[in-house]
Amino acid sequence: MPPASVPATATIVPSPTTANGGDQPPQATAEQPPTAAYCDPGSAGRPADSNYVLVGASWSIPLDTTASVTEFVSYPGGDTEDRVRFSVTGMNPNSSLSGGRARLILAVSCFGTNTDQVQFFTNGQTFTCGQTIVDREVTFDSNTGSVVITAVGGAGTYVQWVLTGTATRVN
Repeated sequence: MPPASVPATATIVPSPTTANGGDQPPQATAEQPPTAAYCDPGSAGRPADSNYVLVGASWSIPLDTTASVTEFVSYPGGDTEDRVRFSVTGMNPNSSLSGGRARLILAVSCFGTNTDQVQFFTNGQTFTCGQTIVDREVTFDSNTGSVVITAVGGAGTYVQWVLTGTATRVN
């Protein structure tokens, strides 16, 4: 976004003293006020939060649906890290019955400045924006997990991340 145009304003500026010691009367001159600088949100950083996107709760992905969760991270200042706990809901506790097994897919998208400086960590692996970070079969006993989202570098990094989860019934 380009800087906003600011009109010139008239300001009275005293002239310097003349050589004979007399003062000249003040004269009106046109001065350009400081240009309004474009404020990159990453320069101030995303305000710090509790790190857990859903404090005290999990992101629920209902069986046979798609759900999303989103938040922001920034670097070097502000909120450099978020954490998301997830679970597939509506599963049958008996894995041999209908709805007892599902295929869980989590994919990430990023929007903003320096998206290449954001990492997603889950199941002992590190991923980047635009990747599928989970693709596995889950049961009632294995349908939870967590993702750590971190802005790791870049001057003025300010990124909105989106986790999209789909839980499709296998049986």
